[in-house]
Amino acid sequence: MLKKPCRLTNNKDFQQVYRRGRNNTTPFFNIHALPNKAGITKIGIVASKKISKKAVVRNQIKRRVREISQEFYNKLIPGQNIIITVKPNAVTIEFSKLREEIQKVFVKMNLLK
Repeated sequence: MLKKPCRLTNNKDFQQVYRRGRNNTTPFFNIHALPNKAGITKIGIVASKKISKKAVVRNQIKRRVREISQEFYNKLIPGQNIIITVKPNAVTIEFSKLREEIQKVFVKMNLLK
């Protein structure tokens, strides 16, 4: 679990990242990133009801993505607000494939050190 200061929770911050941030889309994720002035990387994960009507499924995929983002947290460039929006295809793939996809996007967006 990411520590509280490392989580993106404020609706205003989410809206700002969606409006001004750069994004990258894969078949499994849509990732938005925007530099912040705080110097701390904050990550937010979104799993809407389009993924599944069942909260159990949505929470499971969010836990997986949260675990992967925690693995990469120390490798990320500090001072970024990152939103990972999960798509319905992500529910059916394996954990290792999710990790590879997130790593590819982080590299592509130059978010890793």
